[in-house]
Amino acid sequence: MNEDYTVIGYAGKSGKVHAYKLIGTAPDKFQPGKKRAHLKSLNDELDFWVDAEKLTDAPPQSEAARERAPKRACYSCGCEFTYAEAQRNGGEWSDSYCGC
Repeated sequence: MNEDYTVIGYAGKSGKVHAYKLIGTAPDKFQPGKKRAHLKSLNDELDFWVDAEKLTDAPPQSEAARERAPKRACYSCGCEFTYAEAQRNGGEWSDSYCGC
């Protein structure tokens, strides 16, 4: 099943920012005016809701992870990019567009 999501950062209790799938947001029924965000881990093992105001930018991909990740060439600018970079920049992996 293909889900529509955005990769986003969230700092848990440890304080370290990790990347998660942002599935959607909804109004908080207990605190009017605030929003909740539905997050899933990238491997789909965790599924939880958090305050939307605690979301941050996704952490940068490590160089080691980038070297191992599949890459494509952008049809627009010709650069080489990974799926994570396309998600972060508003690109489209399936269309070979990096988001430049």
